[in-house]
Amino acid sequence: MNSIASIVCSGDSGVYGYGGFLVYNNEKYIITGSGSDSEMASMRNVAGEILGSMAAVEKAIELGVKSVDIYFDYMGIRAWALGEWKRKERYYSLL
Repeated sequence: MNSIASIVCSGDSGVYGYGGFLVYNNEKYIITGSGSDSEMASMRNVAGEILGSMAAVEKAIELGVKSVDIYFDYMGIRAWALGEWKRKERYYSLL
């Protein structure tokens, strides 16, 4: 059994949402969701990027995945997670 999963996430703006997928052991799991918290929505597409990544990692944990590679289209996700950028909003601390 493979213990590595690939995750692809992307966010949207406004009433934020996310969609992506996780591939594990040759099976694809679709990950989608949305929210309307006004503070998160003010972050535009970043809200979806954050929550999409979190939802995919939670699914990976549920499946017993030991390691993940996350593919994203917004470099801030990496920069905030690694502490390269200052986190202004409280939700960035979730990374």
